[in-house]
Amino acid sequence: MPKVATNKLNTKADFISINKRKPQKLASDNLPPHKISKQTDSDNNESETENGSNDETAEAEFLKAIDSDYEENTNSLGEEDEEETEVNSDQKKEIEKLQQVIKKVEKSDTNLEDYSSVIYIGRIPHGFYEDEMRLYFGQFGKIKNLRLSRNRKTGKSKHYAFIEFWDKSVAKIVADTMNNYLLYNRLLKCQLLFKSKVHETLFSLGNKQLVTYPNGTVRNTKFVPINYRKINMIYHNSEKSPETIEKIEARLLGNESKRRTKIKDAGIDYDFPGYSSQRN
Repeated sequence: MPKVATNKLNTKADFISINKRKPQKLASDNLPPHKISKQTDSDNNESETENGSNDETAEAEFLKAIDSDYEENTNSLGEEDEEETEVNSDQKKEIEKLQQVIKKVEKSDTNLEDYSSVIYIGRIPHGFYEDEMRLYFGQFGKIKNLRLSRNRKTGKSKHYAFIEFWDKSVAKIVADTMNNYLLYNRLLKCQLLFKSKVHETLFSLGNKQLVTYPNGTVRNTKFVPINYRKINMIYHNSEKSPETIEKIEARLLGNESKRRTKIKDAGIDYDFPGYSSQRN
């Protein structure tokens, strides 16, 4: 792109000085002196008019070229300014993001000596159990221990759990990021626990429990709901000693006598065959 002149008067003067024509040799140079004066006067008048018209047209074309170049430069400068403003806005956004990240890092770099690597998770939704929790929270880092509290009778979740990570900084990040996280229409509550709040036997059984079988054996098995119906069925169908049979009969006869007294007190004359009639 040609350079644009800043001052039009200077450019005109330069243009005129550059485009000044050198004097040409005329045919009157070979004429005698008394005829040269008239010829030179007429030639000078013609050359002045031609030079004036040529200079005016050249100046007009030159000024048009300058104006067109100036407009192109101004347009290009305007586009560059817009691009610079867009770049500046993008840079500002990136700087703001970096500042937010730095603030989070500064918060996470607090003194973690008093804290443990165990986090408490509350308000756990239904269906989010041990396997799902290991897959989900395993994205942050390696999990050392996990315990989901369950009801011993039914085996259902109590909707809170404890997770221990190998790295304490990972536990801090999980507690900060997953606190008030919406999961299955429930807001999770995550908190990093102090060392004094973590019990020694918190993960002693993990997801296992001590099960006592009817024969008296105790085993540490994977946590499953206790089937009390099956236990009672085994106890009911097992062989009983004469002493246990006498205790059962005495309990049944005592309950029957109480029932008969209640019927009499109510003024009802009613007799029914019971355990006493079968015994006799």
